[in-house]
Amino acid sequence: MTGIGSVINVTAIICGGLLGLNFGYLLKARVQEILIVACGLDVEKSKFLSENNLLTGIRNRNYYQHEINNFFASRSREHYLCLLRRQWPARNQQQVWP
Repeated sequence: MTGIGSVINVTAIICGGLLGLNFGYLLKARVQEILIVACGLDVEKSKFLSENNLLTGIRNRNYYQHEINNFFASRSREHYLCLLRRQWPARNQQQVWP
């Protein structure tokens, strides 16, 4: 049966969440803090692995795509038009890029 693994995973996550809500008070504060930190480290590690080559540690295409998107999001429309015309913005109109 196709997709049975997904159904089992969703069921396990829901059951774990309900058990945590009902019996979470039984865990000491120190154990709860350790679990929270462990989940946070897992998220940081997965982000690192998604942006770096596991063997060499060199940044991969995903990292550079995020950087390009951030770069374009921080620029104005005029800036892009000036880049397309290959000249400086209006205040430096005399200076033209080669």
